[in-house]
Amino acid sequence: MTIADDLRALAQGVDGLLQERDFLAQQLTGVQADRNAWMRQADSLAADLAETLAALQDCRNPRPRVVVGVNEGGAELEPALGIPLGAVRVFDQTDVDAFIAAGKEVYLSVRTVSDVPAVVDRYAGEHRLTLIVRHEPEDDNDTTPMAFQAEQREAARLVAGRLRFAPCLMAATWTKGQAGQWIAPDVPYDALCVDGYLREIPWTALGFERIFRLVIEDAAARGLPLAITEVGVPSRVDASTSTEQAQAAEITRLHSIAAGAPGIEAVCYFHESVTKDKTRDYRFTARPLVVEAFRAMVTDEALR
Repeated sequence: MTIADDLRALAQGVDGLLQERDFLAQQLTGVQADRNAWMRQADSLAADLAETLAALQDCRNPRPRVVVGVNEGGAELEPALGIPLGAVRVFDQTDVDAFIAAGKEVYLSVRTVSDVPAVVDRYAGEHRLTLIVRHEPEDDNDTTPMAFQAEQREAARLVAGRLRFAPCLMAATWTKGQAGQWIAPDVPYDALCVDGYLREIPWTALGFERIFRLVIEDAAARGLPLAITEVGVPSRVDASTSTEQAQAAEITRLHSIAAGAPGIEAVCYFHESVTKDKTRDYRFTARPLVVEAFRAMVTDEALR
């Protein structure tokens, strides 16, 4: 074999190596393209997962099973307890933003359906806010059951699922068997709200069980969560004064109801002194036993 033959063989070997190199380069390009596609897919999946986790973190499930709160006029109750409350019952929109920023569930009452568009425009999508239009209509001489139902339908149309929406009646309406006259059966409510008080001293042996039993049963039958948006145990009615122990016992009874009825989502205590037909004082910050009974309800892990 001559040197020329050796050189030709060597050149062919080099050509073969170059072809192998080109083939491997093509394979590597394909692998790189696949890797880039996989990375883009992984990034997309990661973004979707992050969005899902954020949504889960922001949805209602992280909230306690029962949030315990106070009406907006009872601001002195939180400092007395030394712990934040999870809900607030409001009739004025002034502090709603601050309450939401503080992580509270807000039950907002507006007077008429004409107030609804502004609330929806401002708070659409805010799941911490439940809108109530014309609470306790049974105590309102300006409406009737049929008119109230019509107003609720119009309010629901304006809300259009952008906020939680609920009716709010007095507990006595269920006792009288009249709740069905007021609650519009064709409105897609998100919850049922009730206001109920112990209004005399001494109280009946059943106390809050008597007041709320029918309401709890009705909410369950409708498949709706129940929010007790106003509730109070008077320390004084006119000249009659309850003992600290009796008032604490009724708060404990309310605690038991909240723990025992899985459909209850919130309890807002009406911590004020009011004058209407009679003078009633529902406050208790000066009564250590009652404060402790209420604190036990707020901190109960069974409600979380």
